[in-house]
Amino acid sequence: MKKTLKKLAGISLSLALAAGVFAPSVFAAEPDTAAQPGFDGKAVTKSYTKYDYEVTSPYADVDWDAYGQYKANMHAHSTASDGNATLAAMIEEYYKQGYDILGMADHGTRSNIWTTRPSNNGGLLDGLTSGKNTTVLTQARYDEIISGADRDGRGMTQVLNANEQNPASNHVLSYYSTLGTSATASNYTTIIQNIDNRGDGYTVIAHPGRETGGPLNPTNTSQYRTYIDLFTRFNSLLGYEISGKQDGETYNDRILWDYTLMEMAPKGRNIFGFANDDAHATNESGRNWMTFVMSENTADNVKTAMANGAFYSSSRYAKAENVDARQYTNVWDVPAPAITSISVEDNTITVSGDHYDTIEWIADGEIISTENSIDLVEHKDSVNSYIRFQLKGEGGISWSQPMLLTLTETEVEYLACIECGEALEFGHQDGDCYANGFDYYACECGYWFYVEIYETIGHDLVLVESRPATCEADGAEFYACAKEGCDHWEYGEIFPATGHSLELVYDADKDQWFNICVNDGCDYWEYAEFVSAAPAAVVTKLNGNKNDLTITIIEEYTGGTANIIEETFRIDNNAAGTYEVGDHLVYVDTKGNTQIRECYIVE
Repeated sequence: MKKTLKKLAGISLSLALAAGVFAPSVFAAEPDTAAQPGFDGKAVTKSYTKYDYEVTSPYADVDWDAYGQYKANMHAHSTASDGNATLAAMIEEYYKQGYDILGMADHGTRSNIWTTRPSNNGGLLDGLTSGKNTTVLTQARYDEIISGADRDGRGMTQVLNANEQNPASNHVLSYYSTLGTSATASNYTTIIQNIDNRGDGYTVIAHPGRETGGPLNPTNTSQYRTYIDLFTRFNSLLGYEISGKQDGETYNDRILWDYTLMEMAPKGRNIFGFANDDAHATNESGRNWMTFVMSENTADNVKTAMANGAFYSSSRYAKAENVDARQYTNVWDVPAPAITSISVEDNTITVSGDHYDTIEWIADGEIISTENSIDLVEHKDSVNSYIRFQLKGEGGISWSQPMLLTLTETEVEYLACIECGEALEFGHQDGDCYANGFDYYACECGYWFYVEIYETIGHDLVLVESRPATCEADGAEFYACAKEGCDHWEYGEIFPATGHSLELVYDADKDQWFNICVNDGCDYWEYAEFVSAAPAAVVTKLNGNKNDLTITIIEEYTGGTANIIEETFRIDNNAAGTYEVGDHLVYVDTKGNTQIRECYIVE
């Protein structure tokens, strides 16, 4: 181990320490360097409190990029109870306005399939017993609306068994349950407990402001203690209706929502906020709604999203938040705020949306930030067990569902420089083929401490190419280092250039001799010029006094190539004479049977 001390550019860690937001890797479980002698008394042990929030979000499983957003209303009335329009007329109105999900929650009547009249559960305001027109959809029209046949395939999903229970007082919205409750029931508990015991549906407290009256007082627990008890006892109770109609009765219901969350969120119980029209006529629709974020619009997905809180609520009116879209000439042409994504990472929640100009983060009923991203650690003095946000714009307001928060505080020990008191940050530099690797600690003031040196590991060479020699260029083997990140390479064996293998070729059309390389892949050629010619003769003895004279001429050309010309003549013994061989005249003098006295080219 090599132990040295040297200056290094300072690494700023003090700000991270002050905020208590070190990434876990900064002070990971490394060797106990405090006990190593490399620090020479220059390091001390300190600690800080690390804050981490676990965020339990209803939107955790939502794929904001892939999922669709579906507009919903789950509280409307028809002539089946105290509404002024028939069931068919109300359904058609919501369908025309582009709604994707609808629950017709008439008082004391369960909403069956829209082609049949709602079931009579003894509702106090049951229109079926008061002689009202209760026209329903034909089967053909029902099929068109459910499939969206005349709306580009975008059908409208029915929430089955929607019912506003307890028409006399303490109204409760119930969904999916086949429970029928007497109109004489006068408290929440009877209805909610029965549905909770059956396990076949969900309930929502309808317009609680009608029961609590005027402004809420957080010290007057009697105003909301009943609700605390209900949410504590019954899991099927999903939340409050936090906005309805023109917010006349519901303007304090967001305050009630926060008061309830302040007590229930620490127990891990979320309370969802619903927004519904509570429309009793077609012209009362489109004021409040919910947007379900789902992979597709199916009855099962709607039920699951409702139970999990995978939706957000919107309204054109919110008195407590100073929102009133009626100031615009045609309010329905002004888009309401929409949430397009919610992400949670490293104690930070980030929101994006459309059609809004203000975002407000709310914890314990107070606005604590107006930024699109909120760092929970930075706001830990204002944040307790939940946080929610609302988007406000010209077209209205949208409320997110609450996100529950669990804070973990951990005391983290770290090494600090005794010179400046700042944190020593552990670092590791990998060795490579050229340089040693090492572990180190560095601090704000510029000191850095080696704690271990790792020797150079060297190259790991492998043959990557063997390039053959050519006529004019050398060939070679190439080796490269196989280790990641190393670009070293080097030559192996060198193969000298082979040179050209020339062959003499005559082109009769051009009356020209050429030297052409015959090596594979080479297209080299050159003109061949005559250099010299050398004759030779051989006599072959025949029977009698005749012999065969064979004359060979070797023509040499530039480039070292040659052309061989050979002719055979029948001659007498001891013949001497001049013979034409190719373009040459050759004199040959023979003696005896096979001897050559002279042989030369005649100039």
